Amino acid sequence: MTKAKYRGWEFKSALTAAIHKMASDLKIKRVMVTFKDEIPTAAINRHGQIYITNIADDAVLTRFDLERFTGFALHELLHRKFTNFDAIDNSKVSYLVQLHNGLEDAYIENRAVAEKLTGNAEGLLRTLIDNMAREGLAEVSDWADPRQYPFALAVYARKHSTVQIPLAKGLKPIFDEACKRLNTCNSTHDTWALAEWVFDQLKQIGKPQQPTQPDQPQDQPTNGQPCDDGNPSDQEGGNAPTEAGEGGTSPDQGQGEGDAPTQGKNAPEAGEAQSPIKGEKQTSKGKVLVIAKPRSTEPKADVPDSAKQCGSISNWVVTKDAYHVGDVRRWSIDF
Repeated sequence: MTKAKYRGWEFKSALTAAIHKMASDLKIKRVMVTFKDEIPTAAINRHGQIYITNIADDAVLTRFDLERFTGFALHELLHRKFTNFDAIDNSKVSYLVQLHNGLEDAYIENRAVAEKLTGNAEGLLRTLIDNMAREGLAEVSDWADPRQYPFALAVYARKHSTVQIPLAKGLKPIFDEACKRLNTCNSTHDTWALAEWVFDQLKQIGKPQQPTQPDQPQDQPTNGQPCDDGNPSDQEGGNAPTEAGEGGTSPDQGQGEGDAPTQGKNAPEAGEAQSPIKGEKQTSKGKVLVIAKPRSTEPKADVPDSAKQCGSISNWVVTKDAYHVGDVRRWSIDF
């Protein structure tokens, strides 16, 4: 019988069991779950250690809280299975990194749903992204602002999302083509190249002529290299998979189908799209964009304040490169 309410100790036990079940389905070994006071949301490191913000034993949480946390944990496990963090160049401008975050998140989730890697993956991941979209609708007042485009793309590119968010006029052709190209990606290197292509297209907004039209063949991203680089073993750390089912491309993955997501076709428009290059200035690291306070592309798994165990946020934890945490990259680029 499904419970409607959980005490904190029951919640942690149920979530831990769900994480181990999903890890087994994904053929990921050596997963450990730790609840820590200083973790602000949740994190996973390169060794499969999952950290989740601590929850008081006497807290009262709901079935929705459990489903949301389970979806977040699944998302993190998918990063463990598919994402090669060494392929991400964090020295690049933060706007590009966030475009990639959104595309990579969509890639790993779309793949998990298509390959039916674990039971109810689609339902869990839909709950996760739809909740993010609803929060965005409640918090964002100007969807034509370029700082919101990475988040808009992160929602739009997920085939399982159902909550529509407004798109600035001019974004849909770019996003539709990005979604087609995303279907051909097989690795983090591919999604990084696609993010660079999207960034280039956004920078052309407002100019007399865009060099790349949306109907260009989908297998030609930014640098002229196909999205599929023929390296299906591009997993964490760039090593070939060592366990059955980890990494690689499923025979029935359906590469190159080229279908854009259907849920965004009638998305409401919101103002004219703008180039993200509102202004630039020189720094010791080169040019940086001048945009501030964008909406995070990465899911957050905060529990209600009333349910948290006493403890403070540790800056050491949320800034370590070995952790993948929702808001680690403070990607506000207003310098």
